[in-house]
Amino acid sequence: MIVNGSFKIPAKVKYPSIPCFVDETTTVYPLEGSCMLTGPEYIVAKNQGCDIKIKSAFYIPPTEKPQPKVKVKKGCSDVKKVEFIKPFYGIFKEIQRLRREHSKGNIMNLLY
Repeated sequence: MIVNGSFKIPAKVKYPSIPCFVDETTTVYPLEGSCMLTGPEYIVAKNQGCDIKIKSAFYIPPTEKPQPKVKVKKGCSDVKKVEFIKPFYGIFKEIQRLRREHSKGNIMNLLY
């Protein structure tokens, strides 16, 4: 899910969660502005009490990979195996592997 909109985070929030990029090397976390958020970023902002005015939202559902036709012998049940295209699956698995290399609470575990 991608959410496009404007936001306003309450002044009592010590560490706002929505990044805004000033240039290639500078990122700030303002209390209000416009945003493009992913699903997890949206949830964190809402948990901080952020007021988000949604201009548009997009959801890209997983799609099935095309399956080759399979000949089924008489008496066998026809079981269809479905595989989904998961574009970020590899990087998620890699990050989880790197986190497991460090004990919980370790700075490297938290960074990954």
